[in-house]
Amino acid sequence: MSSISVVNHQETLQHVPSDHTNETSNSTVKPPTSVASDSSNTTVTT
Repeated sequence: MSSISVVNHQETLQHVPSDHTNETSNSTVKPPTSVASDSSNTTVTT
């Protein structure tokens, strides 16, 4: 259940203004779209 929550958070970040997106990019060091895809993959693996 926690994994799903994480994915939801990532999707929400994408909808948030660029300010938040910038923070996400800094944390992941990857484009927003890639982050969402990566998150999905990570959730499946977990």
